Amino acid sequence: MKKVLTIMLLVLSVIFCGNFNNISVHAMENDGFDIDYTFMTENDFEEDFEPFETNEPGATGFGMVSYFQNLDTYSPTNSQGSCGYVSFIQYLSYYDTFRNDTIIPEAYERNQGNVTNMLDAISVSPGVLKQYYPSNNLYNHIQNNKDDDFQMHLMDIVNLSFGRSSSAYSYSIGMWDYYRILNGLFTSTNVSFSYTRVKDFGQSAKPTDENVISWFDTYVKDQLDLGNPVMLHIAKYDETTNKYRSYHSVVAYYYDENGIHAHFGWGSNSTDVVIDSSYQITEAGIMSLANIPLTHSNNYTINNVHYCGCGNQYYSHTHNYSSWVYYNQSSHIETCICGQHGTVTRAHAINASDVGNRFIRCIECNYLLDMNKDMAFVVYNSSLVELVSINGSYILPNGIIVLVEEDIDAYMSGELIFYDKDQVPQLG
Repeated sequence: MKKVLTIMLLVLSVIFCGNFNNISVHAMENDGFDIDYTFMTENDFEEDFEPFETNEPGATGFGMVSYFQNLDTYSPTNSQGSCGYVSFIQYLSYYDTFRNDTIIPEAYERNQGNVTNMLDAISVSPGVLKQYYPSNNLYNHIQNNKDDDFQMHLMDIVNLSFGRSSSAYSYSIGMWDYYRILNGLFTSTNVSFSYTRVKDFGQSAKPTDENVISWFDTYVKDQLDLGNPVMLHIAKYDETTNKYRSYHSVVAYYYDENGIHAHFGWGSNSTDVVIDSSYQITEAGIMSLANIPLTHSNNYTINNVHYCGCGNQYYSHTHNYSSWVYYNQSSHIETCICGQHGTVTRAHAINASDVGNRFIRCIECNYLLDMNKDMAFVVYNSSLVELVSINGSYILPNGIIVLVEEDIDAYMSGELIFYDKDQVPQLG
């Protein structure tokens, strides 16, 4: 049922939405199925929808709800038929802040900078440049702005992937072509986009069929319950003419008793809107996160401290691995103050005077070791010890380092030397 967009699909025309007069478009989808539709204009939106006033719990802290509700200043421009780009950039911006800060290259990221409190921080969601662009000479505008404007950068990627001439560059994109964007952004790994459309229920299926409506409704809500925003194409469907009117691309990001809420991509009055019952979902899809590792971002700044969308502090600096934290039963790992782990591990070290106790604290990472559980046993047995220091510290076969008082400072400074037990130098 789902189409995984890693296969080249033939698209003769894509969805349109923007600030035009009503224009009828005759298009052919990727499977050759003919559809007729008109795109949604901003006037259509204002006539059919009302912004939703909400006090959702997520609106007072970092989260998916507050992010999309406040995504306006740094949301791209929705005009000239670009809603397919606008909604997908919003979608990618969310994951750049809450999943992995490398999804959108740093040069394209925009945020409000430093603020003094949480409410101010979430009031303007981070995203990309909002820049208006002309209704003609798109190719020239893209070439002049693609290094700063993420929307222009993606338009360039997609139009180049089609092999279009400069005069044929298009403002529009359909869900079935998002794989072109992902291929351009993720050049060293495979990130796919899967979607389901009405005709996956049968060539005679219609968006107004009860089973189609029910399936999309369940699918979207299931994904939202998992914490995944969902890309949607919506339209009004005319049963008598088989035409789609007010076709539009949006991002769904939560639901309640009023319905599914989405960002419609125009001004601040379109960031939280319930999809009206007169509109049907025609396509729904999500990006695979399997090959996008979860890392922290630095897209929010409060009192000069960077914060990830997850709420954790993020320090933008060169890591200084000056401390150690518990790693496993026998060792700890170097760690920066920001919480980032390095690659160097060292064995736990305990004071020899504590040997015999069940619980002993590592003198370097300060973790309280259960000697029965973490180390199996730690009892001195001279026949098993191979490495010792001049003062009598030793290393057990399981890796534990047992230190006498005289050696602790040397160990902490990295100067303590262990010798083969039969070759220990004699003092004096």
